[in-house]
Amino acid sequence: MTVEDQPKIDILVVGGLHMDDFEWASRQYEAIGYVLVAFIMDHDAYHWKAIYIKAEQLTYALQKGIVGRLTAKT
Repeated sequence: MTVEDQPKIDILVVGGLHMDDFEWASRQYEAIGYVLVAFIMDHDAYHWKAIYIKAEQLTYALQKGIVGRLTAKT
């Protein structure tokens, strides 16, 4: 499969969040068609990172294991 044949996945990684920021962030990103797929503790052990994927691409991303690879790298 060439690069041109590979589907593009729209991913947002939002860092520097406090736990109470997730409600605000979820409203903002869900309003434009993204869904929260993971949140992980940042390296400073205080802030969080949230990973969002475009809703219509979620099934494909899960089937291909893209979400798992993202959470392992961030």
